Amino acid sequence: MDAEAEANETHVKAGPPASEAEQRRISHKADQTRQALINVMAWAEKVWHDPHASDEDKRHATEEVANAWAKGNNASLSFVAADPLNSIVYTGLPCKTQPADPDHSEDFHFVRWYGQEHTFTHQQAAVVKLLWQAWENGTPDLGKEYLLETSESSTDRLRNIFKEKGGMHPAWDAMIVESRQGVFRLSPPQKRI
Repeated sequence: MDAEAEANETHVKAGPPASEAEQRRISHKADQTRQALINVMAWAEKVWHDPHASDEDKRHATEEVANAWAKGNNASLSFVAADPLNSIVYTGLPCKTQPADPDHSEDFHFVRWYGQEHTFTHQQAAVVKLLWQAWENGTPDLGKEYLLETSESSTDRLRNIFKEKGGMHPAWDAMIVESRQGVFRLSPPQKRI
């Protein structure tokens, strides 16, 4: 088969090339989608780094980025961004969670648990330290009495240590869970894809 015949066969298989007007329309639509994604990312980044923004505000920002990103993927955009709240990495592939390694400050007043950042009072940090050590040792369950006694708590309920104005500490029932009655552990988040 000669080159001209091969080119004609390829043209038939692929369909006619897009007209110049159609190419401009596609390019314009991609530019609009790209700009919308950039605008959402700029707004979300401000929310993620705002120390006064609630976790709910940060989750909403993450959802908006995911929605804008989905539109961008449909428009075949090439863009990479990272959401520090949930460690979601947006690339040309479908979004998937990339959890950050857990770490903590020396005194456990600050903990980063799979992308979620928590600050703790002195009493809370003492409990988290005990749970962390048990988790690292591969024996994650600790009884309420042991946790209260070892952390020198004056309350008889562990949840009271994690009560805050307006509710419970965000780590309670997320990072710190009751595995069975009166027994607690650190719990990695459920995997999301």
